[in-house]
Amino acid sequence: MSSGEISAFVANYRYNGQLFAVLISDEPPEPYELDDSIEGAWIEHLNDLSYHDGEDDALHMKQIDGLVEAERKILDVVFPTLEKLAPVPLPTSPHPDSATKTIEEYLFPTCVRLELVTKDGMLKVISGHHREMERAGCVIPWSEMGKIGVEPGSVDLFPADHVLLGSRLVMGQHMRHVYDVTISGVEKNLVGKLVSALFHRAFLREVEIYGKLKGLKLDPEIRIPEFKGLITSGDGVVGLIVAKIPTQYPSLLPIVTDRLPGERPEMVRRQRWAAQVEHTVTMLHQHGIVWGDAKPDNIVVDQDDNTWLLDFGGGITEGWVEPSMFHTKEGDLHAVAKMKEGLLDQGTNGGNKTGTK
Repeated sequence: MSSGEISAFVANYRYNGQLFAVLISDEPPEPYELDDSIEGAWIEHLNDLSYHDGEDDALHMKQIDGLVEAERKILDVVFPTLEKLAPVPLPTSPHPDSATKTIEEYLFPTCVRLELVTKDGMLKVISGHHREMERAGCVIPWSEMGKIGVEPGSVDLFPADHVLLGSRLVMGQHMRHVYDVTISGVEKNLVGKLVSALFHRAFLREVEIYGKLKGLKLDPEIRIPEFKGLITSGDGVVGLIVAKIPTQYPSLLPIVTDRLPGERPEMVRRQRWAAQVEHTVTMLHQHGIVWGDAKPDNIVVDQDDNTWLLDFGGGITEGWVEPSMFHTKEGDLHAVAKMKEGLLDQGTNGGNKTGTK
């Protein structure tokens, strides 16, 4: 969800092991009305935040913050109901292996559906029926994929009920859902990025760029994870899969900012990494590709001591790229210069502190 009219919002919570999906909507069931309703005001606020062209990153961040605030407000109201409906923790399986879920089970689990409505000037919790609305947030229909030139026959597809979910790899309040995944009976050592309501635009951008990269004959020194294909469910796409890079440093950030526990890597290695990153970004630009979310946290060092660039969703991490240069070649080069400055700094313990995240 990045722009356009918002008529409903579903917030998901887990309490005592039970999943709850809570809806607020501009079409509440009879006899409840939207006029002067509390949830209607929340929808109107989210709707106001949604009216932008999809390219204004500051407005996009305000929308994300608004959605998070809506989740908090909804939880304040429904929490007593969650306590009532799930008074004790659900039993867990004594067999850890049986807890392995497919992407389908993870995205669309059995849950208790509730809805918030206004009655006599007060918010009231009632039973809800909104499975299709839940799917809308994490499924991008093929009609949208077609707008970036991706059709079912143009890329490898992996049904969500055949992709097993592993450990979560990316954490944080606004982070995308990134996991270790395994294609059942086929392949391991993969990474899955799942669609989220907050990151439809980022997901489409990343798929589009991987499609361009797949059609280019890039120098082997341009190290970018291999795009494997898309995860599908029903009539749409719920994620993408890339090869996982075995790493010795899962992020260049603590090396750039000289916060790595223990001894800092030798200068000759840092010089090579700086040169590799700069060369890769330069070559991408020559092919008309902007990295977007250029920062050391999106660079890993593999077991052969080489750097790889990750994440082409075009995030907006302040501290590495100036807001006026988000999603531009100039922004990429600005971030690379800051990373290079950090890598080549002579400090060995608490030295350079370039950047923030």
